[in-house]
Amino acid sequence: MKFLEPAGSVKERVRQTVARLLAATTPSDERRAAERTPHFCTAVLSWDDDAVRMPAFVRDISHEGVGFFHSTPIELGELTATFMLNDADASLCREDIIRLRVRISWCRRCGESWYISGGPVIDVVDTNGPF
Repeated sequence: MKFLEPAGSVKERVRQTVARLLAATTPSDERRAAERTPHFCTAVLSWDDDAVRMPAFVRDISHEGVGFFHSTPIELGELTATFMLNDADASLCREDIIRLRVRISWCRRCGESWYISGGPVIDVVDTNGPF
């Protein structure tokens, strides 16, 4: 017969184990001014007035910064990130699109053929332009 632990002790063991995992994966040189919230959605990163575009995923976001997950390395500097508020709906209108100007301050490899990057949000881009 298997001994079942009380639910409370299982939850506490899980909490402690996840806390150890998070402590091991969180950089010790944390420089973010605001806590980011995990937020997974698609985005299009663009440079030079949309001449160069790349699909990406948003990893996390705050009022001050955003993190991305993408398949190719990107150069540090400014870019425009375009987010669709309603990915599944083909009848998008301008109110469904958010464009943020982001200064990418870091980019690093994350596994085989994947990269993570991020930086501060420096402005909101007018959505009356082309998208």
